[in-house]
Order: sequence, then C-alpha cells, then structure tokens
Amino acid sequence: MCIAILNSKGILSLKTFQTCWAANPDGAGLCYFDGEKIQTFKEMKSVKNFHQHYLDVRSKFPEIDIAIHFRISTHGRVNVTNCHPFKVNKNTAFIHNGVISNVAVNSDFSDTYIFNKTIMQSLPTNFVENNAIMELLENYIGYSKLVIISGKISAIANEQLGLWDGGNWYSNKSYLPEVKKEVTKTAHQNSWMYFDGWDYDLKSKAYVNEKKKEKLLCECCREESNDIKFVHHWGMDVCNKCYEQFTPESEKIVF
Repeated sequence: MCIAILNSKGILSLKTFQTCWAANPDGAGLCYFDGEKIQTFKEMKSVKNFHQHYLDVRSKFPEIDIAIHFRISTHGRVNVTNCHPFKVNKNTAFIHNGVISNVAVNSDFSDTYIFNKTIMQSLPTNFVENNAIMELLENYIGYSKLVIISGKISAIANEQLGLWDGGNWYSNKSYLPEVKKEVTKTAHQNSWMYFDGWDYDLKSKAYVNEKKKEKLLCECCREESNDIKFVHHWGMDVCNKCYEQFTPESEKIVF
C-alpha cells in the first residue's frame, strides 16, 4: 500500500531505503523546498541511486523536511507519471499512502494522479494554512494519508494513522527490516483485483479469506495475521485488530 515518510530529523540509511523499496517496488520519489521553489526527484530502477540523491539533498540542506515515497501500484500504470510526489504548484507538492475511492480511476492513471488534477490543483495556494480545508481533505481521503510540503511548511493529513519514530513520521511500518515480505505483489493483486478465494462478509463489510489459511500481511499495521480481510471501503487488506481500531462505529454493521 506504499509508504510515505516525512524525514524531519537525521539521515535515513540505505538499509531503510532498501527495506521500503523491497516492500513497495513500483518507483520512489522525494520532494523538498529549496528556499525558492519545490524540487522533486523520481527513481524507477535503482534504490542505490535514489538513496544517493537523497544524501546529496540532505548534505546540501541539512535542516529541511524531505517527503519520501515508495510506491506499490493499485491503480494506473507503473511509470514516472504515476510515481510520487505530485506537484500542486511551484511551492507545493505531496505524497500519498492509501487508496482514494472518491476519484474515478482508469488503467492509465493512479487515484493519486487524478486526485491531484481534480482536487489538489484547484485549492488556494496557501491551503495548508487553512484548518478547515485540511479537515475537509482528511474527510475526503478517508483512511489515506498525505504528506504535503508547501514552502517552509510541512503538513500531514491523517497524521494519527501513521507513527513517529526517531523524529520522523511513517505512514506504516514497512520501513522496519523485521517486517516479513512473504506476501508477493501477485498475491496482493489477486486480493485487490480479483478477490481470488475471498468471500464477502456482510457483518464486517469485508472480503474474508476463507480458503487460504496461510498468514498474510496487513496493509495497515504491516503485521502478519491469519484473519486478514479485504475491506472494500478502505480498498485494503487489513487484520481484525486494525479494522476494529480504525473503523468508526457508524460504518460498522450490527445485526
């Protein structure tokens, strides 16, 4: 489900980049404000090249915030166009983790690309300073998370759904080397695209893996579990613990 990172403190290691790349292999990118305008960089082939570029930026600008993204595709082609970050204007760019179900997607463009074109680029240039707009954005994107760099301001939409570690914010735990990667991209696509071997559970509004008893990976907490469900209104494979923790009572069906 990708990982979005706000690097506010220290230098992230090559090992961390390699761990994120292994779990999210469909391209990586970063953005930062150089004092005059937003700069972006995208890399599709080499995690070492990506990390070296990051080190060059961090060396030149040791105090700035850097937004870093590693993508695993759910919508759209695997290419530079759909690779994060996305520029909103000359002073603002953002990265996204999750699935935005409120936008119409197609086979060419990702939900984030279309979200940027139809929503983000229509906002006023200083929208990150407007609490009402930020709250509306959070409601619109549901369980997704955004890291936004706008000039010298860094903002996180749905910050509470991620975690802070060592002065840096991560949208999930796929940066941790101990998280196992047995769930392949093919398995992810089967559950996302075709629901292969999954049955729909009306009570939890989720596709439940009844036939496959092996452990799968929760896309929210990144922990392995035997009770993974595809939650349709999240667009994610999640464990029961995360479903109970993050699903509002108003969205649960009670019989």
